[in-house]
Amino acid sequence: MKKQSQIGTWSVIDNSDIIEIIGLADYDFVIIDFEHGHHSLTNLANHVRSSHLNSMKAYARPREINKKEILQLLEANVDGIFVPDVRTVEDAKLITDSCFYPPMGTRGASGFTKSSKYGKLSFSNHKKIANKKIFVCILIESEEGLKNIKDIVIQNKQIDCVYFGTYDLMNELQLFDKNKKKLNSFEKILIKKIKEIKRIKPSMKFGRVVHDKKEVSKFKKYYDLMALKVDCNLILDSFLKAKL
Repeated sequence: MKKQSQIGTWSVIDNSDIIEIIGLADYDFVIIDFEHGHHSLTNLANHVRSSHLNSMKAYARPREINKKEILQLLEANVDGIFVPDVRTVEDAKLITDSCFYPPMGTRGASGFTKSSKYGKLSFSNHKKIANKKIFVCILIESEEGLKNIKDIVIQNKQIDCVYFGTYDLMNELQLFDKNKKKLNSFEKILIKKIKEIKRIKPSMKFGRVVHDKKEVSKFKKYYDLMALKVDCNLILDSFLKAKL
């Protein structure tokens, strides 16, 4: 039986109270967005804490494929990394090298960060736990990435999830404001890619943004993680609906 898709959202507002509220609403995950959001590393540990106190996974998106930035996010004890604009096998290799300690990767080592419980865990134990738990998701946001996706996931066994950045893909392919037929063709291309990869690597997860319950129902057959819009827009929607 297929597992139920997880529902989360993106976070662009640098506020731990909002992260807590998302968790109280029983969302499965939140993606703390350093690329498009206003987040700071200073507050990241509190965001992760607010998430974990409400049994919600805390993922983070760095601004770019950058080893040092990925390390800083991991040291705050995020559950996984969603890395933007992955285009090639080499991009994916740099990401997984950055996420895992040797011999699986080349992640920098410190025994005194939040991820190692500030030194309470022995480093050897921390290393073993970290290499086992980290969730690595690559974002496909370009025509080049879409073309190379099969080679990327076949050649890199450490990738757990592929997330389609539909806004960037549609922007590059000039699909905004196109007719329904062209949009349906675009969705069919993505689903075809999912089916091709699932045949080779059944454990691979796939994610995307959704905008309402109708889209959740439409895509749940194919996608394991669905991000329901973004925190700022969910708040705006709530205020607009509540307005007298």
